[in-house]
Amino acid sequence: MIVEEGYSYQMILSKLNNRISSRTLDRYLSDIFLGPERYLQLVGPNPEELRREVEIYTERTTQSRIEVLEIARNPNAKDSDRLEAYRLSEELNDGYCSLDLNLQLQS
Repeated sequence: MIVEEGYSYQMILSKLNNRISSRTLDRYLSDIFLGPERYLQLVGPNPEELRREVEIYTERTTQSRIEVLEIARNPNAKDSDRLEAYRLSEELNDGYCSLDLNLQLQS
């Protein structure tokens, strides 16, 4: 959160009341900005955390797809909006199927 607020390096140390060394903060910030792929390479996937993330992704994707399909099925919506909603619905479904397939291959 502190990083998202745009605090400077010194402001972050100050907010933390210098409870950690600047070297430790450097390491934490480095880890934050690695990106998820590089982070997973370094720490390895935690199966429980991965399962939780997949559940969250599935829930959000399902809800988004339902909302998009409501637009697609709305006869009062413009045809171009309905067509785009169907296309987006299929993309959401494809993303979920790709994730499911990758998880099956890794098992």
